[in-house]
Amino acid sequence: MSEKTKENAQVPKDSKDVKEKKESKRPEPKVVERKEQVAREIVRIANVDLNGNLKVDRALRSIKGIGIRTATYLANDFFARSKVPKNMLLGNIPSDKDDLLTDIVFLIAVPEWMSNRQRDLYTGESKHLTGSDLIFTIREDKQRLSRVKARRGMRLLAGLRVRGQKTKSNFRRKMGVVGVVKKAATPGKAAPKPAAAKPAPAKAGKKWEWILMGNPKKIRKKYDLPKRPWNRTRILSEKDLLEKYGLASKKELRVMDSIIKKKRDAIKRLLAESPEVATKGKASIIGSLNRIGLLSVDANISDVLGLGITDILERRLQTIVFRQGLAKTPKQARQFVLHGFISVNGRRLSVPGYLVKKEEENTIGYFDNKKPKIMEAEMKNPELHKAKKHEAKEEEKAEDKEEAPAELKWGVKHESSNCTYLFNL
Repeated sequence: MSEKTKENAQVPKDSKDVKEKKESKRPEPKVVERKEQVAREIVRIANVDLNGNLKVDRALRSIKGIGIRTATYLANDFFARSKVPKNMLLGNIPSDKDDLLTDIVFLIAVPEWMSNRQRDLYTGESKHLTGSDLIFTIREDKQRLSRVKARRGMRLLAGLRVRGQKTKSNFRRKMGVVGVVKKAATPGKAAPKPAAAKPAPAKAGKKWEWILMGNPKKIRKKYDLPKRPWNRTRILSEKDLLEKYGLASKKELRVMDSIIKKKRDAIKRLLAESPEVATKGKASIIGSLNRIGLLSVDANISDVLGLGITDILERRLQTIVFRQGLAKTPKQARQFVLHGFISVNGRRLSVPGYLVKKEEENTIGYFDNKKPKIMEAEMKNPELHKAKKHEAKEEEKAEDKEEAPAELKWGVKHESSNCTYLFNL
């Protein structure tokens, strides 16, 4: 250590001097000005008591179902109609304007993308719910999901999260907090020893645990497999459909079939419901099928039950591209869609299985009006391409004749081998 540091270490600091220095460094307390007094501390709007010391958009957020964006939208609408300055607090607004604000809250006229109830299951309309209407609708949705034994409904009934969050908590509010909670020990007494944990039963609750929790890594299939996998008639019919509509695999066929099957099952379930529920459900199901172009508005239950897989295959984007003459074959239509040459309503779509709505059918075309090169070449020299196709077909026929000899028959020995052929080629 140097001599200066030793001297400083030996000389003790006076505590009074240190306190004076600290007090001198402290900032002076700020003088807080009182806000202006509000005419009304509480304002009742839409059967809810709102704080009058807040601005209109901030106060409206206390109503259930109205968030930041919706509150700002409604406040701007109120200011435009009432011609009240925007900076005015809710309590200073004249009381004769309360009815106008209540009407704006009850009859919320927001855009469809902003509404919290889009395409209602029963009515098909989009609306914004608030207050008790929102609570009742959420409760009804949970009951409907639990009645159908859906995974979401089972988890909601158990009080668990639904959207597959991966966090360190299990969200089991009824079972208590995860981890160890220590009790404060009283003075003079030893802390009690923690009780030994009881071993859980091995088999109890495994089935329900799997149903409630699910597996977020493995998404469930969106289609059902056939009950009889080796049915000859079904296999041949599926093969014809694959060739006719240019599908890549049988998975696409079964996804489309499952959509129709779900609609049929929903209609059958409505037959056992009350007349009010049945009429609402029937309108929603037929409305959804009408939007895709499968049924008319005046359709009946028998029309829904009579739908087949070919009806929905005709509404795929790949099929409509081929029907409108934008491609020569269904497989070429699939290629154009996947490569981004096709647009729907000015938006590029690369999903061949997209179900086209009635409104969008006339908006299908090439993206940016750019045709694929193969279509431009066919427009220039159509005869040349016809000749090439004819040659390719003849070559395929010649190869098929060389590969499959005509002598082979079912269960008959061939001269060149000692084995029996088991397939009728």
